[in-house]
Amino acid sequence: MKKAIIAVIVTAAAIPMAMSLTTIKNSEITNENKDVTNVATEGSKVNSGIEARDSTIKNSKITNVNQNVTNKASGGSTINSGIQVNKSDIQDSKIENRNTKVENTATEGSFINSGVTANDAVIKNSTISNINDGVNNKASKGSAINSGIMADKSEIKNSTITNTNKKVNNTADDGSIINSGIVATGAKINDSVITNTNEKVNNTATGGSVINSGISASDAQIKNSTITNTNKNVTNIADGKSKINSGIIVDGADIKDSKITNTNTNVNNTATGASTVNSGIDLGGN
Repeated sequence: MKKAIIAVIVTAAAIPMAMSLTTIKNSEITNENKDVTNVATEGSKVNSGIEARDSTIKNSKITNVNQNVTNKASGGSTINSGIQVNKSDIQDSKIENRNTKVENTATEGSFINSGVTANDAVIKNSTISNINDGVNNKASKGSAINSGIMADKSEIKNSTITNTNKKVNNTADDGSIINSGIVATGAKINDSVITNTNEKVNNTATGGSVINSGISASDAQIKNSTITNTNKNVTNIADGKSKINSGIIVDGADIKDSKITNTNTNVNNTATGASTVNSGIDLGGN
């Protein structure tokens, strides 16, 4: 299932809008979107929540809630629908995002995330959580999607990262890739707990294909940590150039004194075309 699974998402994950360094200490920041429609079009982007990129966040709580929110994007595409804390220094804090009945679309340039992006961040003694309940992602030609939490190349220590997908539909299309959970490619994970739960989740992909449906932590350094993924009533399909996995990918990772567990109950995988499947844990190798 090689590590390229979410490489496309890594480069797309930054949504460059106004940039200025912010320090947040001993504070609470809350945003709530209810019955909100965002569109964007050809230059595209969106976000729909909170942006705190390149920030210092200490002993604080950042919360975003999306209920009955529609994001669309198009042409250049992107979307996020939650919280962005990429390249931030997060200590002794809580980052919480919840999406209930959220519609993301994206199209030709594509990418989506629908949760929290914390790529290249330093996360210590903190909690990052995301809940997707009744969320529909689509993407299309350029494709990607993630639907949860991204923490690629982040330093995660004494922290808890939790993502829950319930009644979530991902599709993707020609360029494909999906994930549906947590991506922590190239991350340094120490004394931490990473948990993803998928219940009643439908992934499709097609054309360029891939999928994963759980946790992808390729090339990560994992020490004294617990990584757990649970898939219940999950359908993966893929097509064209295919692949799938349906669980956890840790190929090329350095794993020491850790526990990695995947549980699949009532999971349907298909693949076709160039094929491959796995359905469990991919530790790499030929």
